[in-house]
Amino acid sequence: MNRRVRVETVDGHTYEGVVVGSDNTYLHLMTGDTRFFGPYASGAILTLVLYELLVITLLI
Repeated sequence: MNRRVRVETVDGHTYEGVVVGSDNTYLHLMTGDTRFFGPYASGAILTLVLYELLVITLLI
């Protein structure tokens, strides 16, 4: 929680952000990525399905 990570999905997409939550099914990532949420997305949350993730890498 609250760590900056890079997440790669099984279909090859890569996302970077801060982990803000998780449960048995979902990982919630604060990305600020304007591709999904528009230009005012500084605190946008992206929800990813855990079984579709290939790797989660901790960024220091």
